[in-house]
Amino acid sequence: MKRPSLLIFWSFLSLLSWSLTACEKEEPLYPQPQVPAGLQTREFAMGENYENQIWFHIGSQTGSSNAFGLWDIAFACDSKPHLIINGGKNQAFSLAAFANLDYGQVGIDQLPTASWAIDVLNGNQDSLAFGDPFQYESPGHYSAQSTVYVLDRGDDSLGSQRYIKIQLTGYRAGVYSFRWGYLPETTPRFTTYMKVNEEKNYVYYSFAKKNDVQNEPLHKSAWDIVFTTYKEPVPEPGTGILYPYVLRGVLINPTHLQVCEIGPETPFEAMNLDKAKSLNFSRKLNEIGYDWKAYDQSANQYTIVPNKYFVIRDVTGNYFKIKFVSFYNDQGIKGFPKMAWEYLR
Repeated sequence: MKRPSLLIFWSFLSLLSWSLTACEKEEPLYPQPQVPAGLQTREFAMGENYENQIWFHIGSQTGSSNAFGLWDIAFACDSKPHLIINGGKNQAFSLAAFANLDYGQVGIDQLPTASWAIDVLNGNQDSLAFGDPFQYESPGHYSAQSTVYVLDRGDDSLGSQRYIKIQLTGYRAGVYSFRWGYLPETTPRFTTYMKVNEEKNYVYYSFAKKNDVQNEPLHKSAWDIVFTTYKEPVPEPGTGILYPYVLRGVLINPTHLQVCEIGPETPFEAMNLDKAKSLNFSRKLNEIGYDWKAYDQSANQYTIVPNKYFVIRDVTGNYFKIKFVSFYNDQGIKGFPKMAWEYLR
């Protein structure tokens, strides 16, 4: 995504932001659907303003919740070091890479022509905003490219602290290191170290707090899915042009779960264990995603897409079929998705 000028860019964002928020005005009460007998069901309280994220383990029917938006970037705790960004914080939140400039050469003049990226949640590290910035040196030791990154935190109220300039310096024995400061500055202000936590998928950092923050409230083996806010390129109706939209949906725990989306060719009631075992499963973080619901402009409310459901297989070999039955609570307030599921045996 190119930014031909800051004025044009921010005008575009303002228009896009208006178009998104226009879909979140006060809505009429939405009648609760009937759920077939025998299914397990639960409502997940993200909140009308999506202020919460809900972590859930389907097999044990246990979970936890915490506030959304506590972090800016996160560092993987698995065997291959990489980073992700919290693109769902706002429409502008994105990352630009400057591979051929020194730290002091990257400034406000480079922003209009920069290419701004978000994480594409397809499971490939080279599809992440940070890309694949580390090179293997020896067991447990990776060097980092000299690339300078600029993180747009997207909040005008941050002033000169809106743009964070980052340079990764390496990964050694389970510890990431990076230098960072604010865009107008020509030398890094901080050097930061992030130690991996083997009980989590990622460790998280907040530039506002200048420290690591807790985001995953559970052990990585204790949750399957998280209801949260994230960003994803979505094709515009009519043109097919991809724009990065802030979305509310479900991401999976890729170390613990695989998913297969099922369409109308096999009704939910007809899915059984034998059929489930023959499916092709995916570890894409957004395989469940957001599009099990759709916004009805004429009715001014979200509806559940009919005949779409998912089969999941967890790390212990259990199979479940899940579907969504509502996006509203009993008071007709949005942001309270209700999920139904059945253990296949």
